[in-house]
Amino acid sequence: MPEKIKHFGDSLVVILLGVFILCHIYFQMSIAEDLKSGLDSPVLFPKIVGFLLIGLGLFQTISIFFKQNRERKEEREIPDNRRFAAGLIIVLVYVLLIPVLGFLIASVLTIYSLVYVFQKVKWYKAGLYSVMSSIVIWAAFEFFLQISLPAGFLGI
Repeated sequence: MPEKIKHFGDSLVVILLGVFILCHIYFQMSIAEDLKSGLDSPVLFPKIVGFLLIGLGLFQTISIFFKQNRERKEEREIPDNRRFAAGLIIVLVYVLLIPVLGFLIASVLTIYSLVYVFQKVKWYKAGLYSVMSSIVIWAAFEFFLQISLPAGFLGI
């Protein structure tokens, strides 16, 4: 039961954070009324984040109450020093590879390496996850935010 109370408290914090963000946007006096709405509004992204936080908090709260009483605790092994060092080296190599290979290729290789090292999943699952997440991040920056990410020698 204390575990459920802890998770309920966590979800309540997420919901309150989302409500705070939405209230903060609503009560900002420095933003003109015509800038508070529309798809090109500067407050669109904070609104999306606020609603997502509220939705995720509610989903977590509902899932706590409808969760079956399975006390299957997965023991997650703590990464040893070698895995920590490997993760650190992977991130440092990523920073060095971005100008050379570009964001997309360097991100695919980095996410694949990190998922494969820390999650111990099969290679094709790690590959699929790394390709899909890199493409989604790249597309969000290129098309939604209209921010160009570094392109490597291949032009991607």
